[in-house]
Amino acid sequence: MFYKNENLNTYKSQWRYYFKEAALFLSLQIKKDDREDIWKEIISTSLSSTVKGFCSKSTSTLNYQEALKESDFHQLENNHQKIAKKWLLKSGRNVEDIIYDFAKDFKYEHPAHSYILDLKTADWESYFSAEELVEVKSAEDYTFNRTLPENLNTMLMLLNGKSSFREIYNSFKNLNADPVEDPEEFWLKRSVVDFTLLFTDNEEHEKYTTEQELLDDVYSFIKNSKKISGAKATKYVHVNAVSSSAEYKNDTRSISSKERISRQASGDRPDLCFSYLSNEIGCLEIGLEDHGANGTKEINESSIKLPMMMKNFFTKIYNQYDFPTNDVKVVGIVISGTLEIELD
Repeated sequence: MFYKNENLNTYKSQWRYYFKEAALFLSLQIKKDDREDIWKEIISTSLSSTVKGFCSKSTSTLNYQEALKESDFHQLENNHQKIAKKWLLKSGRNVEDIIYDFAKDFKYEHPAHSYILDLKTADWESYFSAEELVEVKSAEDYTFNRTLPENLNTMLMLLNGKSSFREIYNSFKNLNADPVEDPEEFWLKRSVVDFTLLFTDNEEHEKYTTEQELLDDVYSFIKNSKKISGAKATKYVHVNAVSSSAEYKNDTRSISSKERISRQASGDRPDLCFSYLSNEIGCLEIGLEDHGANGTKEINESSIKLPMMMKNFFTKIYNQYDFPTNDVKVVGIVISGTLEIELD
């Protein structure tokens, strides 16, 4: 007997192998039963008991904040005491001291434990005076907020007044842009053309079921921008975590005669990471839906996960090259459906 031009027994054997491999990967116990609905019962029960451990290795988990142990609080205090050069405000207070007082009693890991200051949250208004907040905000660096190069701006102006697929496509399809001689112009042309192709059959692009599909189809221009700078872009699906994150989490591990060595911690994985030579310089997190600025995933990724990964990127670069701190720039991007947020 044959199925789709393949020997039926061979076909069944292959799927038995795939099924066993999938069950092993998900830690599912295989049971034999004559009931037709047994699989729904077995899989639902098994997945509900294993999903917590499985998701802890994935970028989809929202458990970014780990509960702090007593030793963690001692480590935070020791780290604060080691800070030799602090940011002195006109009021006479130090920014690092204010951040430490703000977060020292938190029971869960918080970006402030790494001295990450996010002034978009209202919490800081209770710790900084109005004058101090103005002074801190005035020090914000807008290096990345530069105008587009004139050649790219001229290309985009060709889209002025164009709204349909055919109008936009015709404006860009014949533009001369060499991938070697004009990498920036080639990237922009390709980005616009690829995006318009999503609307050849419909005024709305298709609904995506996975974050990677959304990233690959709608936001592929972000990954493709690596060719402009010579950076490397890596999608973290089933691969190791970023190196700087793993190094930070294991920085205090040591062999002790008083207590057993702690298990090596795994680092964080962004959905996309940009690196140059041996250093990560940017990362991206993407979600299928936009639940607003106060959505759980948006808060976790834009206010917790990405800032802490970016801080690890910064620390590794600073320690390796000893650049002045103001000269080190890293980027983080959060995408929620069709909403994009940039962190720097």
